[in-house]
Amino acid sequence: MSTARAVAALALVVRWACAWSLSIALVPALAAECAQITSWSNQDATYFPVERSTRIERNNTPGPYYFDLDNVQEKSLLATYFLLVASPAKTADQRFANAVSVTVMSFGSQSDATTMFQREVANFNNINPYRWNYKVLGAAEGQQMIYYDDTPGEQDIHYLAPWHNTIIQITLKSASSSEDMLSTGVTRLAERIAQAHALVNDKCHINNLPSIGLVSMAPGLPTSAFQSTMANGELVFSAQDLDGSAQIDWSTFRLFVAGVDKTAHALTVLNRLAEAGRVDYSEYPPNQVVYRLRLDRYKLMGEHNFFNIPWNGTWPVDLKLCDRKGGCSTTHYQLDFGPYIDISAFEDLRCKPPGDDPRTRLKLSLGNNGWSARANIYVALGPNESWKTWLSAYWTLSLVEPITQNVLQWFGDGFGIVPVFVTAPIDLPSALTVPDHDELEIFVSTLANMRGAPPASLPSGPYTLATGAIDLDQGSLAVHTQQVRLCASR
Repeated sequence: MSTARAVAALALVVRWACAWSLSIALVPALAAECAQITSWSNQDATYFPVERSTRIERNNTPGPYYFDLDNVQEKSLLATYFLLVASPAKTADQRFANAVSVTVMSFGSQSDATTMFQREVANFNNINPYRWNYKVLGAAEGQQMIYYDDTPGEQDIHYLAPWHNTIIQITLKSASSSEDMLSTGVTRLAERIAQAHALVNDKCHINNLPSIGLVSMAPGLPTSAFQSTMANGELVFSAQDLDGSAQIDWSTFRLFVAGVDKTAHALTVLNRLAEAGRVDYSEYPPNQVVYRLRLDRYKLMGEHNFFNIPWNGTWPVDLKLCDRKGGCSTTHYQLDFGPYIDISAFEDLRCKPPGDDPRTRLKLSLGNNGWSARANIYVALGPNESWKTWLSAYWTLSLVEPITQNVLQWFGDGFGIVPVFVTAPIDLPSALTVPDHDELEIFVSTLANMRGAPPASLPSGPYTLATGAIDLDQGSLAVHTQQVRLCASR
């Protein structure tokens, strides 16, 4: 897999810096109702590690303690609250990490908290343009508001959001010229948001379950991307917990293949890789961690057979992980092992101005992440429906030397679905990839060869692109599909 492709795959899961941090902030509170919190304690300050606390307050008796952004006291929606203020002794020493203010106001209901938040947003929108001139970093109706001032020497970033029956207010400040608002500031804010969520969730007895998954099986990627990544010597696992990554209990990790517990075997392989310096661990505060296993691709079916696959085919694989509160979740996969073809890009160049390039652009790789096999590889275009229903009007991509020397062409359904390499099956040893650690970019004419007729332009419209690889030794077939569009010549 090319470096660019690997980075793109990881980006689907690993949310970092501004965009990733805001995605955490935008997670709405669970629908479960929480009673008004009356158990605030000074010990709740431990949820927000700081260098120096300068003020801690709390009140468990509902009262008119809430002041809105216009400094007007709210006297009808009675609240309890917890307050923490931390700052260094000198303003010049302020950092986003140590100049922190957190207030959590608990109302009688989630509806009350949301109503108050919406009033706050309306106040902010009316007042900010002529009084404060804050820049708005992120706003979502009914969910959250983030605004900031990045004036050098007095940067501050603010978060205001409902969470269950509370409104959370967070302010971070920095007087450091070395700290950037949209990187360091946003990242530190995301950490504080997660801490505030964890505090409220614990008070409400709500637990966010952890999750674990394969990065190469993230939404938006073809399932063949897993085969390509593994054949190129990588397995990347991502785990996260909205209550904070420290809540993940890795001792509970379990791997099941076809319902059989393979955890002991997987951990043996993991330890073997770690001893060889082939395991990378990364933290993405506050919620996510990533394990990258750098396999020896030539040992995929030997010492580095992490999933303990005895033969090629499609295998049900389950990953299970729990948190320290006993909450667990399981991710279910159908993983293919064996020959594959992975198409990462398909583009009809007639769709792009000026529209006179009569070719289709493909980026692809092929190989084998399983046991060595004799294989046939297929690529076909057909109606925008399941490939199993195709009876006619489909086209197959093949390398047929007698027709045009060493040129890939589309052939009409009169030929049947023909393998890409039609002269003979190809031998695919384990971990063979074509090209090596990269992708091929090829261009194919959109003219289709029809038996007994001159070449004709493929009709425009939506299609299903089906790719398949069959292990002729095991008789296993892995088919992957994606939706594509062809355009008419202009």
